[in-house]
Amino acid sequence: EEEDDEYDYDTDSDVYDESDNDEQELELLRLSKCFFDEITNQYIVCIYNIKYDTYRRLLEYVYAGYFSNILYPHAIELIKVSTKYQLQHLTSLCASVLENSITVDSVINILILAYNCKVVDLKTSCLHFICDHRQDLTQKLKSNLPKEL
Repeated sequence: EEEDDEYDYDTDSDVYDESDNDEQELELLRLSKCFFDEITNQYIVCIYNIKYDTYRRLLEYVYAGYFSNILYPHAIELIKVSTKYQLQHLTSLCASVLENSITVDSVINILILAYNCKVVDLKTSCLHFICDHRQDLTQKLKSNLPKEL
């Protein structure tokens, strides 16, 4: 059964066929050891459990090497994918966007994300923010607690 070159919208996966352009293979090999392992073992890279918009942005990065515009919601999803597939430059780009998005309202979620994705610099930035804004965070926490407590 021959695989189509086009994106399979039903399974949210991309199939990379050995017969594809050698430049694409080299780009994937350059970007990530994870892709190298997948390509050298079976010439297929399957990416599952990813939203279409995130997938489209991932491919934009893989084939163009940059983004036209990366926003906070995209960075949250992309940093998960980039750490899973060991795309360290993409992880750094997403971490930078997230660092610039740290607020009293977002710091805890970003800290959890940084911890789960093992992005040390982002985690450090969150911890510094928490130390610098502990009074604001304490007030926010108190205001969100039920009055009975």
